[in-house]
Amino acid sequence: MLNWAQDPNFRWLRRGEATIYLGFKIDMDIDRSEHYNLLVGKIKAKLIWWNARKLSFVGKIVIANQILMATI
Repeated sequence: MLNWAQDPNFRWLRRGEATIYLGFKIDMDIDRSEHYNLLVGKIKAKLIWWNARKLSFVGKIVIANQILMATI
């Protein structure tokens, strides 16, 4: 069985390199506030989009529980 670190296609990130994993930017020298701002921006964009859909109160609760919590 081949260890994932021994796979010829695998390599560690070097300083200054970045990648996106599960929707988040992964970097060796990234500031936490940049992660926070990215997450808040995604949530705001979803709220603006759903706000245009005249939902009932129950619909808003479903959106908050299912869509927004999945983003976090």
